[in-house]
Amino acid sequence: MEVRKHTFVALYDASPEHEHLLSPAHRITARELGKALGEAHLGVVAHSGPVIVDTVFTEMAHSSVVSLALSPASNMDEHVRAFRLAVPPIPLLFTGRGALGADTMALASAHAVVLFGSQAGKVEAILDHMLHTHIPIGILTDEIPSAVHERIRSYHSNLTSMLFVSHDPKVLVRAIADELRRREFTKKLA
Repeated sequence: MEVRKHTFVALYDASPEHEHLLSPAHRITARELGKALGEAHLGVVAHSGPVIVDTVFTEMAHSSVVSLALSPASNMDEHVRAFRLAVPPIPLLFTGRGALGADTMALASAHAVVLFGSQAGKVEAILDHMLHTHIPIGILTDEIPSAVHERIRSYHSNLTSMLFVSHDPKVLVRAIADELRRREFTKKLA
């Protein structure tokens, strides 16, 4: 029996709340991100619920890459009725740990992280949980990359060496995939 390693990217929405309603470009970018991740054979593990994340899940359902949605609920009834979340088109795991628990499980299961957006405050709150993970961090944003790097450097200087920033989903995913391959190669040499 062939054993295949799955590489997961934790996905977090760090864009301003309801921005996806104001600009259809966000959903288009989310679809492009899902497509780029699928082409790079990187699965997504994320907390089900945010519109951007669910849009990426929908795109990932069209690829042959394993992805996993994490529900904050403990069962389907609670997922739909109490949390009022849609059922994603990919496998759904009920964590029963709430939104923070689902986000924490996503981070613990991931080989890399992608933040969709770079809203001040949201990015820093997400990065607070990543201080000791040492995995690649990608930020998909329209903000100038040097400005994002400088903001992260002033907040958590130890994370900047693992940081990739781009406005283009394909470029960002390629950089993360290359970094993951480099790390795997280095681990084999050691």
